[in-house]
Amino acid sequence: MKRLLFILIITVSALPAAAQKGMNIASLFDGGYQNRRDVTEIVVEGKRLKPFNLRLFRSITVTGNVSLAAEMERLVRLDGKAASDREEGMIGGKLYYAFYSFPDGNGGYRHLFFRNNMLKRGAKPETTVVYMEGKATLGELKRMF
Repeated sequence: MKRLLFILIITVSALPAAAQKGMNIASLFDGGYQNRRDVTEIVVEGKRLKPFNLRLFRSITVTGNVSLAAEMERLVRLDGKAASDREEGMIGGKLYYAFYSFPDGNGGYRHLFFRNNMLKRGAKPETTVVYMEGKATLGELKRMF
């Protein structure tokens, strides 16, 4: 019984990590940035997301780290090439914001949002990547948020 419980716990805890499987941004959510003062990671699953027609929300925000922000942008741009729906904004040749959507093949979507506030003068020096899964369309999410 203890062995079965242990296997169940390991399987459930691995689900969020597998969510971005096949995407370049998966490396941002693999735990390598945990316990850093300049990084904040958020994971929300289940009932709290139901009103938004989502099943998973993950975000990682980096404060004041230019090299990590550049790596985040690189990974997001690579994934954005495969997006079925997209909106992007640039500042000085760098990606300022991006909204990408990818059909998941099961009637739902995987969404990737990016914003680099370090490109705006006077803004808080943060770069954020958000990954979401669910039935909500890109248009619905943009209206909600």
